Amino acid sequence: MKGVRFSNLYLVLVIFLSHFFAPEGYLFYQHTMSEMAAQYAPNAWILTLGFLGAGLGYLVFSYIYFQRKKLPLWLTILTMLNGLSLILLAVFPTSYDGYSIPPNETIVVIHRYIAYVSNIITMVSLGIHAVKSKGNLRLIHSLFLITAFVFSGFFIYYNQDVRGLFQRLILLTTSSWTWFYYAKFHPSSKTTKQAQTVRES
Repeated sequence: MKGVRFSNLYLVLVIFLSHFFAPEGYLFYQHTMSEMAAQYAPNAWILTLGFLGAGLGYLVFSYIYFQRKKLPLWLTILTMLNGLSLILLAVFPTSYDGYSIPPNETIVVIHRYIAYVSNIITMVSLGIHAVKSKGNLRLIHSLFLITAFVFSGFFIYYNQDVRGLFQRLILLTTSSWTWFYYAKFHPSSKTTKQAQTVRES
């Protein structure tokens, strides 16, 4: 599943690069990553391309792997939904404090809920991986799920002055899982058994 993993890695690298071109006054521990691609931000295009590229990669590669019977249908759908959500994050940018031009608040609200949905999709994927796995692998998926859930709770409900820090911890958790454990589970359905057969042949 290298295509999906490298799509995620591409997004992480673009996010890292975007910090060097962030709006004036931007603080990584206080502001969200999306604020680097906010409405009217001078270098918003950098992270916007990151969202678009990673989202497109998720869509294309998950479909290719499904066609080759390397991904089960449920994981293909969740990955494609995650890709679509990334593209929508680019289409509906958030706001950044400090600009004299008022943002479109409707777009900001849409962006916020898309981000929540994207996070939920990832945690659902983590949960299904845990259910379909056994032994140590089930424990690993469960630990990633719990960690992502806890960080998400802090991001939403804890001191908003450090929300950027917790959002990056969510990214670190989910990206590490994607790189090392995405699509790794014991088959428990016809589709996943076919996928394993193809990999072993």
